[in-house]
Amino acid sequence: GFSYVFDHKKLLKLCFLCILINSAVVPFDALLAPIAREMFSGDAKIVSLLSVSVTIGTILGSLTFAKMKEEKNNTLVTFCGIVLGVYYVFIAFVSKYIANPITQKLLLLIGSIIIGAALGLMITYVQVKFVKEVTKEYIGRVSAIRFSLTYACAPVVSFVISIIYKVTVVDTSSLFVGFGIVIIILFLLANKITFSPLKKGDKSY
Repeated sequence: GFSYVFDHKKLLKLCFLCILINSAVVPFDALLAPIAREMFSGDAKIVSLLSVSVTIGTILGSLTFAKMKEEKNNTLVTFCGIVLGVYYVFIAFVSKYIANPITQKLLLLIGSIIIGAALGLMITYVQVKFVKEVTKEYIGRVSAIRFSLTYACAPVVSFVISIIYKVTVVDTSSLFVGFGIVIIILFLLANKITFSPLKKGDKSY
């Protein structure tokens, strides 16, 4: 399984994108409670609003992917990743400069549905791409490797985020501005990163 993945540069790129996508949502998942409590002076209702709206958006994004007729490539992931970074900056902006709670919740609802849709598009694209690129006899092993690599990185990133949150002297809003800028840069650079297969004779990718 590993040799098959490392012999195909498109699969290596897809694994990298999976890790990047999963890592990019960790700040939101790991700091969801502080977002509600410190940025919006809220409680479980804000957490529910964010979680449910992102879930709805993810479903809509997945459905939208099936309706898209144009050729899809890694640029879609880059664009949606940038949207994710902008969302982090957006919620920081809303928390600092929008005082009305109702307006805050409305903006959070709209923004979270949009980012959910972006996540749905990215996730569906990567899953569909994997199925197209992997031969049937390797699909089980390659999928297991992809999931293992992707989810193994999440606890590591979550730990790093937690340390940053604990030791930093800036507020949560400023942290998310920083996270957003880093994510935008990473996704802009992601499309420029290339991988070389181990087998020099591999001409199919």
